[in-house]
Amino acid sequence: MSEIIEDYSEYQLTDYERYQAFRKDRKTLKLNYFTNKVLYDRDDHLLSIKTDIYEEYFSVHDMLVKESEVISKETGRPVLKQYLGDDEETEEYRQEHIEENDKWWKILSDKYEIYPAEGMGMYEMFFKDHPEIPIQPLINLFSGKIVNIRLGEGILDFVYADFDTPYENTMRGHAALRYIQMIGERDRERRGVPEEAPTVTKILNKEQLLTEDYHEFYGTFNSIQELAYASLYSAICPPIFYRSETLNFKEADLYGQYLMELQKEYRDLLEFCYDEEFFPELLGELLPSERFALYRLIHHYPTWTERTELFELDHWFMSGEKMPYGTTKEQDQERFVKAIRRDKADFTEFAEKYGISPEQAQVYLARTHYVTVAYRICSVSDMLQLEFTKMLEENIRFRKCKRCGRYFIMKGNYNTNFCDRIDPETGKTCKELGAIDNYKKKMEENAAIPLYQKYYKRYAARVKVRQIKEADFKRWKNEAVFRRDECCEGKIRLEEYAAWLEGSFANRKKKHNLSE
Repeated sequence: MSEIIEDYSEYQLTDYERYQAFRKDRKTLKLNYFTNKVLYDRDDHLLSIKTDIYEEYFSVHDMLVKESEVISKETGRPVLKQYLGDDEETEEYRQEHIEENDKWWKILSDKYEIYPAEGMGMYEMFFKDHPEIPIQPLINLFSGKIVNIRLGEGILDFVYADFDTPYENTMRGHAALRYIQMIGERDRERRGVPEEAPTVTKILNKEQLLTEDYHEFYGTFNSIQELAYASLYSAICPPIFYRSETLNFKEADLYGQYLMELQKEYRDLLEFCYDEEFFPELLGELLPSERFALYRLIHHYPTWTERTELFELDHWFMSGEKMPYGTTKEQDQERFVKAIRRDKADFTEFAEKYGISPEQAQVYLARTHYVTVAYRICSVSDMLQLEFTKMLEENIRFRKCKRCGRYFIMKGNYNTNFCDRIDPETGKTCKELGAIDNYKKKMEENAAIPLYQKYYKRYAARVKVRQIKEADFKRWKNEAVFRRDECCEGKIRLEEYAAWLEGSFANRKKKHNLSE
């Protein structure tokens, strides 16, 4: 029987396959370089994102310090020596990188609630143990950090991020590099210089692969830093551009389009699933989860989505104060102190059985490990999907602000049409400006309000000169507000209200002229 060869050259993708393909890696573009963990606190509706540190830590790990044989395929030099450098130019660039990080940290730490994770301590400890190596600035400031964000706020941060400006700046930079490269190629063609043969790199071990990826990431992030830092999720889920003959112009374009396509998708989802004015006669009585199912059916997508859940025994995160999920601070400290104070000889037999040192055994037993359930997040698409489906689970409510037109999270049972975003021109929130606008509108629409204000000012002035007693004025004010509201509701006529205001206090007596 002859072998059957399947030919997919004319295969027609379904809508969902096309949807998925745009969110997957390409040969020269990896969208899921970091592996982040996300915990969800249901009581506080809080997402706690633990951002990957391994890629940053690996670059200066002592396995490379100890006479590493890993050679860069670009320079032929040992990777660590290439990275750290040994000249003034490299040191100058390191200082510029530190200054650039300081600038971005001021911007990002004002926007997000960021804390160092335990991995950052490991990274910093490396430089203390190797004082001969200058401290290297992080490539991505979010590496090894914990970011806490309320459920729904990450989506809003992403859909209202400005990707257009940094995308245009990034593409201009890549276009300039590509232009320079093309000039060089034409010059070589004119001089008849043959094309360079592809460099063959022999891959020896896992460490070499990780190191090469790290250097691809180093170049990638520097070229898209402004675009990555435009939102929280693009920062914690950075890509890698693998080197190509176009100097990554195509990859940068694909990545920018990927972010803006996701942004459009989730703007559409917010409108379809949460907007009270979006086809209210058809969708008004449906829950957001029901509206989401309808949205997926209309677009020929399945009504299910996948999330990667992790069961973890962690000594950093707790999910309560009762084991195995957590302990009180006092119980945790008591266990640690008890283990540390024991004689190391107590651990000898145990340590020998499992091939570890007594000191390691002591430390391992001193740590309390808690059961935690987390989610593994590697790409922007993963993170958005996790948060949105969690929002549906918890029936989080959104509303479009009547002033700025942006969605905001409804808190508790508090009913409002305005958000807390600050207007850059006035420095006031939409809620404050909305109250002012409503008051002005009331003033324009109802004559009872300015009429009340007129008499309020008149009688308040008479209080100051003691023609009306303070207690009488307070009683009048309460009655006047009550009657004003009745007039606004049409329960009494304006003329009736005006007559009452006029007759509330006797007219002032005219002063007699002494000459009369």
